[in-house]
Amino acid sequence: MLRVSGALRRFHEGVPKTSTGKKSQCEIGLDYCNILFSIEKEIAHLPPEERLKKRKKKAIPVLKAFWGWVETTNALPSSVLGTALSYAKKQKPHLMNYLLDGECQISNNLAERSIRPFVVGRKAWNFYASPKGAESSSIAYSIIETAKANNLNVFKYLMYLFKELPNTPFKEEPELLEDYLPWSTEIQENCK
Repeated sequence: MLRVSGALRRFHEGVPKTSTGKKSQCEIGLDYCNILFSIEKEIAHLPPEERLKKRKKKAIPVLKAFWGWVETTNALPSSVLGTALSYAKKQKPHLMNYLLDGECQISNNLAERSIRPFVVGRKAWNFYASPKGAESSSIAYSIIETAKANNLNVFKYLMYLFKELPNTPFKEEPELLEDYLPWSTEIQENCK
């Protein structure tokens, strides 16, 4: 998972409420994160391959400066800045993942938002009558959230699956399942 937004939040927590004219260290960290997000906003419309090229050209110099700043900035470990710096150092490999693939996003906020309803409801779901019931619920939840993430009309998608899947010979031809995934061409055409 990408954690750039996690680093941004930690630096944001340390920004003073009133300005003294001079930037605080947390504001400097926040500025680096904001520059990275602005680069992503600027290249969001590009195809993944082109996005990756632009990202490497524009973001890598910012990241090098950011990591240099992180390594040379001193703070008390228990301070807000110390916590933010420690988080950034520990998460560095994850923070850099989005440079590996143009499909990757700089932030995992979308994933976090999509699981939020599940996290909110988990206490109620502790009372399922059986593990099978809990497993079935999690499968249904995954199908629904994946349909939403692929901009499908969830009701149409579920109706399509309920109508078509019982007549599909998956045991003999498991590759047929690919045709029913939310990103397949047929599903995109029939379930928007």
